[in-house]
Amino acid sequence: MNPVFFGFNSSIYSNGGAVIIGGGANPSVGYAVGASSDAVTLRQSKIDTGGGSLTINGQASSSY
Repeated sequence: MNPVFFGFNSSIYSNGGAVIIGGGANPSVGYAVGASSDAVTLRQSKIDTGGGSLTINGQASSSY
């Protein structure tokens, strides 16, 4: 499993570029995988694409 975690006060700024959060060989269509329901966790985090696209792909493990 490869979950994605952004801790407290994390920030991502892309200045108009795309932000893709996922997993596998192609994160645009692959999934970050986590136990139960925590494949992608954002804790008081900020994502600002400045007009760019945002893709977040996550999937819970089937073996939890």
